[in-house]
Amino acid sequence: MTGRTNAITGGASFGHTVDFISDGLPYAKYIVTDGQSVPQPSPNPTKTGLRFYRWVDSLQNAITFPYTPTGDITLSAVHANYREDMCLSEADKTICVLSGRNYYKTNAGWAIAGYTSSASMTAPVLVALSADDAAVTALYYGSTDLGGSFVYHDITYYYCGSRWCWGGEYTSTATDVTELYKCTDTTMAAAALTLVKRYLGEI
Repeated sequence: MTGRTNAITGGASFGHTVDFISDGLPYAKYIVTDGQSVPQPSPNPTKTGLRFYRWVDSLQNAITFPYTPTGDITLSAVHANYREDMCLSEADKTICVLSGRNYYKTNAGWAIAGYTSSASMTAPVLVALSADDAAVTALYYGSTDLGGSFVYHDITYYYCGSRWCWGGEYTSTATDVTELYKCTDTTMAAAALTLVKRYLGEI
C-alpha cells in the first residue's frame, strides 16, 4: 500500500491533498475536492515491535475518520508500545486478591486488568472490547456485574462493576497478571480509563 494514491473526485477539480506518512515514509495519499472526506487508510501501517495507535496532524492532534481536510495536510502514523503485561485472555485467571477475596476473569477473551484502591473503595478493574470479556467473578460471591462503557480514541471499551468490592484501601496479595497496576481512582469509570491510558503508553 505504500505510495498508493486515491483520487476521490466528485467534481471537475481537485481541492486538497492528504498525505499519510508512516515511519518517515509515504504510506498513502488522497486527493479530494473541497468539502469531501477521506477514509482511514486500510490496513493500518505496521512497525516492528510496536502496534499502530492512531493518525495525528503536525500538532499531534488525533484524527477522526472520515476526515474532511480544509487544505493540504500531512498526517503521521503513531505506533505505541502497548503494555501486554497488563492483560489477561484466559478465563478463571486471578485479577487480584483483596482482603482474602479472589476476583477472577469470568470468560476467555482479551482484557486489561488491574485494580483501584482509595479511602472509599477497593475493587478489581477489568476493561475489554466487549461486556463478556470484561466480566469479573468474586469467588464464593458471584458476578461483579457490568459497570458501563466509554469511547476513547474512537474505540468502545467495557468495564466491570464494583459489586462485592471493599470499602477502604487494600493491596492485592496475589494475581495472574504479569504487571498488576494499582490506581487510586474513586470510580470504576475513571479507573477503567486510567488502565486504558496506561496500556496505550499515555501515562
